[in-house]
Amino acid sequence: MHWAAYTNDVYLLKYFEGDKSYNQLDSKGKTPLMRAISNNSNDAIDYLIRTYPDLMPDYEMDLKTIAIKKIIETVKYENFIKKHNTKIV
Repeated sequence: MHWAAYTNDVYLLKYFEGDKSYNQLDSKGKTPLMRAISNNSNDAIDYLIRTYPDLMPDYEMDLKTIAIKKIIETVKYENFIKKHNTKIV
């Protein structure tokens, strides 16, 4: 699985799906996700994060929280502008 992640081989990663080795360390102490990141294997990174969300649960939640906060903030500004018939400079 580590080699598949490193070489960006998503088809081979799918072969290992359900296997618990997605979070095991290799001889150099790296997980498949670390191997994929070190080689800029974007498809493998995306696949690993989507298939095994427990690899980065806090990161995904933080991004969702930030996005929701920005949407709420934008709506508040738009409502203020409409209510007071003003513009932000």
